[in-house]
Amino acid sequence: MGKMIHLFFVGSLLSASMAFFSGCVPAEVSQGNGVDKAISATQSIPVKVAPGANAVAAEGDKVKDKVAEAKKDVAEIPTSTPINAATFDEKVLHGKGIIVVDFWAPWCGPCVRTGPEMEKVAVALGDKGKVYKVNVDDEQQLAQNYNVVSIPTLLIFKNGQQVGKNVGYIDSVRMMKIIDGVK
Repeated sequence: MGKMIHLFFVGSLLSASMAFFSGCVPAEVSQGNGVDKAISATQSIPVKVAPGANAVAAEGDKVKDKVAEAKKDVAEIPTSTPINAATFDEKVLHGKGIIVVDFWAPWCGPCVRTGPEMEKVAVALGDKGKVYKVNVDDEQQLAQNYNVVSIPTLLIFKNGQQVGKNVGYIDSVRMMKIIDGVK
C-alpha cells in the first residue's frame, strides 16, 4: 500500500510538472508501473495563460533585438589593439596624433583593471588617436627599451615622440586629462 501511495504522489508531481511545461497532461506518461491509471483520469488538462503573457513575450523579443543591435554597434567602436616589436615603429613612432601604449600582463591585477579604462580612452580619442597594448611577457626587450619596470605603464606619444608616462592603475577620466594636457 505504501508503494502505491508513493507512486501516485510521484505520478501527480510528474503530471503537474508536465502540465506546467507543455500545456496539458498526456494520456499516458508511463506504462506498466501503475501510475498510468491515476494519470489517465486527467487525460487533458488545459493550462490557462495569464493575461498579457503574450505581450510580455513580445516585449522580451524587442529587448533581445536591442541587445543584438548594441552588440553590433560595439563591434564598430575603436578599441585598443595588441602590437609587438615588429609593428611598434610603424604604429607608434611613425603614427600621427595621440597614441597611448599600454604595457601590461594578463596576470597583473592593476593591468586587468586598466584594460577597460583604456578601451574607454580609445573610444574617447576616436579618429584623433589610438591605444595599443604591449604584453610585457611576450615583448620583454621592447619593455626594456622604454624603461618599463612596473606595470601597468602607459606611455603617451604625440606624432611619434613620447610626451607622457603613467605608472600604475589610472581611470579613463584621469588619463584623458593627461592626454588633453599634451594636445
